[in-house]
Amino acid sequence: MSRCPEVGHIERGHVLHIRRRFVGPLQYSSDMFRGGSRIEPGRVYHVISRFVAKEWFIESNVERRCYCSLVGGAIAETDWRLFAYAIMSSHVHLGLVAGRVPLAKWMRPTHTTFAGWLNQRRERIGGVFVRGPNVIEVRPDGAARLIDYIHRNPQRAGVVRHPNDSDWTSQRAYVGLEHQRSWLDVDCGLRLVGMSRDDFRVWVEDANTDAEALERIRVAPRRVRGRPRAADRTANSTTISMGTTQLSHDSSRCSFA
Repeated sequence: MSRCPEVGHIERGHVLHIRRRFVGPLQYSSDMFRGGSRIEPGRVYHVISRFVAKEWFIESNVERRCYCSLVGGAIAETDWRLFAYAIMSSHVHLGLVAGRVPLAKWMRPTHTTFAGWLNQRRERIGGVFVRGPNVIEVRPDGAARLIDYIHRNPQRAGVVRHPNDSDWTSQRAYVGLEHQRSWLDVDCGLRLVGMSRDDFRVWVEDANTDAEALERIRVAPRRVRGRPRAADRTANSTTISMGTTQLSHDSSRCSFA
């Protein structure tokens, strides 16, 4: 059975070796990123990657550790910051502050490597990820809601009663229940939300961010299928032009410009 390096025990040469071994034809089309506007350095993004046919490709912590190992190893070589995650059975949520390195440069080989490893592990052939991830820009003042939404995924799925009970997300690192991994920037997340760890722990108890609340923190509204009306096009362009608040791209601070 194929093995994947565990987070915290990754040797760069070994990661590059498994990438060379598995990276071949892409597991999704060249139109990788969906969600609309161009990705800008220093802005906050919610990135959602889904598996084909809603398959439960992640069935245990073995797959979770492998995915995290690959993402962690890749992002450590860039100027992006990963401040929240949820690794669900059929999809993945990441909270990111964009860097200058193109997202495709590190995420495309990461997903292709993971897909190749997973296919070998399952003795299957075929695509693993649906097209490319959905990339949604989030207002800087919505970072707290984004983190809470991501962390509550296992709770909404009925896997656990409280977000603290799941090791599928970064919630436990935020509230001090487990060690913070080197590639997870909790300090960046706390600076984005403007709270201390203790304040965040208290706030999150009553937050309970749902999909409706998440929609309100998007920079651009969700795209509606079909041809939009002229009034809708005008409203959308106004909303996008107003979404100009950026984060300073000093990734060590993640502070507001």
